Amino acid sequence: MTIISFDLSMVCTGYSIFSNDGKFIKTGHIDTKGKLSTPLRLQTIAKEMKKLKKEYKPNLILIEKGFYRFAGSTEQIFRVHGITNLIFYNVEQIELHATSVRKLITSKGNIKKEEMELWIRNAYPNIEFENNDEIDSYALGIAYFKGLENE
Repeated sequence: MTIISFDLSMVCTGYSIFSNDGKFIKTGHIDTKGKLSTPLRLQTIAKEMKKLKKEYKPNLILIEKGFYRFAGSTEQIFRVHGITNLIFYNVEQIELHATSVRKLITSKGNIKKEEMELWIRNAYPNIEFENNDEIDSYALGIAYFKGLENE
């Protein structure tokens, strides 16, 4: 059994996989860039998430809590949230707010996203990330385990 943390996005969903005791297994992303329609993008994301679920059999998934910023992008992200909730309907799901993730990792909840990404790259230099979405998913997993340590 594993834990999968997701940085959900319609364009590029990052994911990181951890063992239940916090050991890092893998990071990757689901890329839907291009001129695909929204339904085809959602289908691509769903197909890849189903593969992850089948291969890694998670007992928990972590998702960055949705937030409202720009109507169009917020709507797209919540569509991906819905797909994720549906695919992992029988898996425990925990949502963490981005500010909480940053605070758990760096002790500063108000640092900028770019600073957080630099912090992760410096703290974990042996892990190769292909993009910022993978970093964000990894940060979500690290924050979850740091939060458990603090309980």
